Amino acid sequence: MKILSKALAFMKRDFIQELSYRLNFIFQFTGMLFTVFSFYFLAKLIGPSAEPRLAKYGGDYFSFALTGIAFSSFLTVALTAFSQQIRQAQVLGTMEAMLVTRTSISGLVAYSSLYPFIFTSFRVFLLLLVGNIFFDVPLHASGIPVSLVVMLLTVMSFAGIGILGASFIMVFKRFEPITWMVSGLSYLLGGVIYPISVLPDWLRPFSEILPITHALEAIRLVLVAGRPWSDALESLYALVILTVVTLPVGLVSFSLAVKRAKKDGTLTHY
Repeated sequence: MKILSKALAFMKRDFIQELSYRLNFIFQFTGMLFTVFSFYFLAKLIGPSAEPRLAKYGGDYFSFALTGIAFSSFLTVALTAFSQQIRQAQVLGTMEAMLVTRTSISGLVAYSSLYPFIFTSFRVFLLLLVGNIFFDVPLHASGIPVSLVVMLLTVMSFAGIGILGASFIMVFKRFEPITWMVSGLSYLLGGVIYPISVLPDWLRPFSEILPITHALEAIRLVLVAGRPWSDALESLYALVILTVVTLPVGLVSFSLAVKRAKKDGTLTHY
């Protein structure tokens, strides 16, 4: 119960803060609709020429791109939520007060990111719903359980990278190269808006070390193409391995960064 009450308190804080900027809150959903229509018209331009490369995903470019854009939202929030929360606490002067509470460091990191992840999940759901209702994007109910598992593993794996980025913010205040680099590589090599089959052979191995590559592969196979969950096993295994590697590294790095900031007396610096 204590964990739940803390989680709700953090979510309430962030929700109230978000609502205080009502115009921005509303325009996030407006921008989402513009994204849907932009890729719908791009799909019209591309036409059937992309079907051979997208055959295993159902052959439709709009469905391919929409799922890529929707689920890459988790990439963005997982990579930026933690460092943004740390930076905000530094600027507002609340970092030291938070760290002297009974809540563990990992707890503070997790609670502070709950609202962004829940809000992003809602946006992803709306994107897919709009695509399904108004643009006939196929969504197979049989793929929902696997998709939820994939979503959880994706968030956890990228969260590890995001927490590593927050460690840089804790120590260097503004300098944070990790999330920028991973985000750029994910959109370039992860198959977000085009299949990795179009990449040169020498670049494809690099795409295999990115969680977004395996997440989108699994989602498109089971949710859009309606393939059996066994077809996504390879991607699931890869996500599990990446999560086991990135999450502990991120948490340990953040703990060490906090200890260094306490030792140097720079917790309240920004």
